[in-house]
Amino acid sequence: MLRPMASFSSDELDTYAAVYERDVDLVLVGAARASRSFRAWLLDAVGFPTLDLLRARHSWSTADDRESDVELRFGSEPESYVLQVENKLDAAFQPGQQAAYAERAARLAEDPTVVEARCALLAPEQYARVADSAAFDVVLTYEAVRDVLDGMGPFGRESALILEHAIQKHRRGGAQRPDDPARTEFFRAFSEAAAQAGLPLVPPRPRKANAGFLWWPRAGTLEQPRGWAPRGAHGAWLGAKLVHGSADIELTAIGARCDHGELAHRLRAPNFEVQMSGPSVRIRRGVPVVDPSLPFAAQTADSRANIEGLLELRAWWSATGRAVVEEEIERAASQG
Repeated sequence: MLRPMASFSSDELDTYAAVYERDVDLVLVGAARASRSFRAWLLDAVGFPTLDLLRARHSWSTADDRESDVELRFGSEPESYVLQVENKLDAAFQPGQQAAYAERAARLAEDPTVVEARCALLAPEQYARVADSAAFDVVLTYEAVRDVLDGMGPFGRESALILEHAIQKHRRGGAQRPDDPARTEFFRAFSEAAAQAGLPLVPPRPRKANAGFLWWPRAGTLEQPRGWAPRGAHGAWLGAKLVHGSADIELTAIGARCDHGELAHRLRAPNFEVQMSGPSVRIRRGVPVVDPSLPFAAQTADSRANIEGLLELRAWWSATGRAVVEEEIERAASQG
């Protein structure tokens, strides 16, 4: 039987100033974890048998240096059914993003512990109507998820309200689009100039370009320290934070591997600043601020100085930084 479409009062619709893709991600994860009825609907929608939820992961970095918005595993050890979800509110697809989901699902299906792997696009109806979704096994709309959640008690009602906010934002055209042509052109030119200077060529991802950041992949950029087997997004990353005026090496989740204070002391070097935040350590090189909304040609000198800072950090990491991290990891391991 069809469920009537959710309706909300003007007071309810005034609850949230803004709703973003991440909010919808968390609604999906929360509903999958908390509601057996929602899981049953979702499993039926994607063509999986009725199973318990085994694991839910949000914003999960994948082996191909991309990201799955949501990954849900159903069943019981050692066998599982895997669903990857790409959530789109109003952002354009990144180059090769659709194909990457299908390719990951195919690789997962080769795992003897995975019975079946599928990928789904989650988006408002207006987005799904015009999007190229051929690479996805199934398309789930915000409207369908909203209407299912609306009948599931107070938690479901509030989750449905978040979806409704997101839908109405999409109908208004959303916030500033992350694929703004001027910014995309700047990052393309910056990435090409960095490649000519010796860094790998990095196709700009719209979300990062819009934020004013550009991250280089770990493979071929910064060799990972021995004795450290980071999972997901953890590891050593090189980043250009153009609007902040810095070139950074990010050591994520290193805090659990060695003594933070001693590591920070040993990593200090001329021209570099060492910062600690939670389990992460950042080695920062100050460089000129550049504005990606302006033409690249107008900022050639500042961009060149930014790239030189990235190259300096990378050379220091190869010559000194990585060895220091390795020594501190080994020392911590020997102390038990």
